[in-house]
Amino acid sequence: MTSVNALGIRMIMIVVITAGVSFGTWKLVVLGFSHTPIEQPSASPQATVALLPSPAPVQSLSPELVKQMTEYASQKSKEVGPVTKKYVESLPKEQSKEQVLGESTIATYIDSNRGILLPELPAGTVKLSTASGKTAIKTYLDQISPAQNKKIQNITGDAIGTAFQNEQSGQDPKALTPILASITANFDLLKGIATPKEAEVLQTKLLQATQALITNIQVIQSFKQDPISGLIGLKNISALDAVYTDISAQISALEKKYNLQ
Repeated sequence: MTSVNALGIRMIMIVVITAGVSFGTWKLVVLGFSHTPIEQPSASPQATVALLPSPAPVQSLSPELVKQMTEYASQKSKEVGPVTKKYVESLPKEQSKEQVLGESTIATYIDSNRGILLPELPAGTVKLSTASGKTAIKTYLDQISPAQNKKIQNITGDAIGTAFQNEQSGQDPKALTPILASITANFDLLKGIATPKEAEVLQTKLLQATQALITNIQVIQSFKQDPISGLIGLKNISALDAVYTDISAQISALEKKYNLQ
């Protein structure tokens, strides 16, 4: 991954699950995820470090979930989440375990049922300012940077990944709850930031990406109960990588234009 310091990027405050989590690998190739760690360069006085999202590795199904899904497919049990239930019901009857858990079958279903990654924002969500020019852009960029705006909680990818792992292992079943609360608080703070018209597209995408991250973290919190839904959530989080990369490029362009690097 390109060094973010070299890009002179100010901060995007949320990152997604990093490669520090030891997940299963059997679905990585099928679902198109890579196992790329986030670079963590040091901050400079002129540029706040942006921790970019890394594609999220996928948690393989536990033996318990395999048994649960297979039993459901055999009409012996219906104790699975609604998305997993819908997935199993979409398959032809009399499925074997191998067919129910077939990698290509699951991957195809996930790709067809992911929905829209970036949600539409209600009218007026982005608070536009009449201010413009270098000072206005610098003020805006400082406000979305946790290095400059101490009210923004800097949630790292390592923290999210570790919390997810701890929830799956049972070490801390609610590990993602405080992280989700912090990201939600960041989202509420971002909504109140006055945005120059020139940065409207940037601010819109930043809010959309943050809302998408919130939504999909909520989804993966129910991974054990609804594994297919959880895999969709992980794939969506992975897809946010490209979104945050674009946001970073927009920030870099504004910095370059106004010599803020």
